[in-house]
Amino acid sequence: MLNHIVIMGRLTRDPELRKTPSGTSVASFTLAVDRDFTPEGGEKETDFIACVAWKGTADFVSGYFFKGSMAVVDREWSDGDRVVLDLPMEVSLSEWYENSVAVERGPLVYALKMKEKWVKCDIGEENSIYGKDYWEVLPESPWNYGIIDPAKSSLSDCFEVKVDEKLLDSEWYWNPESAPVSIMVNAKRIPSWTLYNGMAGPQPYSRMYGPDTKDVPVERITLIPYGCTTLRISEFPVIKE
Repeated sequence: MLNHIVIMGRLTRDPELRKTPSGTSVASFTLAVDRDFTPEGGEKETDFIACVAWKGTADFVSGYFFKGSMAVVDREWSDGDRVVLDLPMEVSLSEWYENSVAVERGPLVYALKMKEKWVKCDIGEENSIYGKDYWEVLPESPWNYGIIDPAKSSLSDCFEVKVDEKLLDSEWYWNPESAPVSIMVNAKRIPSWTLYNGMAGPQPYSRMYGPDTKDVPVERITLIPYGCTTLRISEFPVIKE
């Protein structure tokens, strides 16, 4: 089993130094390594090896190496060595239609948790080719919320992440009741944002909104992973106060 590698090459760019949420230094860089042989009748080939240095080594690399520097990576693996994957799971916002925002955490997008009413409907003879009936899902709790503008605070202060350890062991996550992760945030209902033809009406324009919600009380709403919902509000107007 191969457990020792030595490569020598030149950096293709300056090292990129960053910090993990716990403050550990991480430096990323790429080495251009020329192969020792040239194919007959061909040109010498180069491999580009992506490298990552951690902790003190990361600080050293970022401080003393730059694009074009020659570097040698000598790494030997021993029994008991571990690779620990640290995936940052910080809450972030992305901007969408009418300046609304979507709430994301790691690879997941979050949607409003709401009560659902499932109604079995007759499909009608004219559409019988598709079967005898279908299910219609309707909201049984408020859905027309705008998130209080978090611009003046850090996202970690505005969004509270909760993990239910018991639900992590569920056999089926994909419904509102079994979502093991949730995010709490302050919001207000927007009275003028109503249903239109059985669907959410036109999205209110964000960050210029306010008079319609001035006297509306602030509520703490719950967001859950998008895949755990059937009815989905995942782009939220932003209420500027």
